[in-house]
Amino acid sequence: MINKNIDILKYIMSIMIVILHLEWFLDSPVLRCAVPVFFIISSFLFFNKIKNSSAADSKVALRKLTARAIKLYLFWFIVLLPITLALHIHIGDLRQYLIYFPLNLILDGVFPASWYFAAYIIGIHIVYHLRNFPVLSLVFGIVGYLICCGVTNYGSFAFAIVDINHLPYILSHYVRNSYMTFLAGLYFIWIGKYIADNNIRNMKVGLTGIVVGSVMLYFENSLVCRLDCRVQDDCYLSLILLAPAIYIFVLSLPQFIGFDTGFFRKASTIYYCSHIPIFTVLLAMEKNLQFEMDKPLTFICVITLCTLLAATLINLSERRRFKILRYSY
Repeated sequence: MINKNIDILKYIMSIMIVILHLEWFLDSPVLRCAVPVFFIISSFLFFNKIKNSSAADSKVALRKLTARAIKLYLFWFIVLLPITLALHIHIGDLRQYLIYFPLNLILDGVFPASWYFAAYIIGIHIVYHLRNFPVLSLVFGIVGYLICCGVTNYGSFAFAIVDINHLPYILSHYVRNSYMTFLAGLYFIWIGKYIADNNIRNMKVGLTGIVVGSVMLYFENSLVCRLDCRVQDDCYLSLILLAPAIYIFVLSLPQFIGFDTGFFRKASTIYYCSHIPIFTVLLAMEKNLQFEMDKPLTFICVITLCTLLAATLINLSERRRFKILRYSY
């Protein structure tokens, strides 16, 4: 049975990611919970589906999930390739992009924000294969996320303790950008599995976690600003509590949505993959036309174009000759 609340939550998280990447409301760290919640949703749906399955059926389900994620990844890579290449030519790092392309397929990603797909594929495999060792899996997840916090909001402290400047460029680059790898998602993927396996649906626990986690998040943000230790505004320790709490709360809500939420479920993926390229094209148009839009107008334009694109892809994918478009979501 499809949980329509999850579809709406996923859609809201995709909107938050758009706002974040447009650099609107940068002083609101709550936006950073969007990607962790995405990891939890995807993990929960998979592990909830297989929790009563045999080992053989679970392996088949994992292969299908992996194949689907890879097809989605490749679809958007191919579609966005002209924009991606143009962007790297403009930045002046096309040669570097091509040299490190094989590594970026599984680490940084090969088009804007695509690191999530590789992180999810790798992370889901790690958690699945360590399913009989839940504590070990949890430890890996927490350590991975602590590393991500260390290279972002606490980077000044971390890099003062561990000097990576003497490392070869490729190693130092991936250490600094480890928050855009499976290390950032492993803990939240574990959480999704834990919620599914234990059938956790407790509104009081979720609401309490949201309140406490939100207070901790804003306190942590203030502390990071006061200490001036931020290298990159991304991973917060408070999200270890806040992101799972949000999902548990939404999961515990009654199913009161009467309309079909399939569009929102599919559109959230299309929004995630397309909003940065659309934003990039808008910026180029602004530059050529010598016209600058403010953040609210830019947001409205990006969301409108993403919605039109999503509606077009979803509608066309229902036709036999355009079935390949189903890989877009």
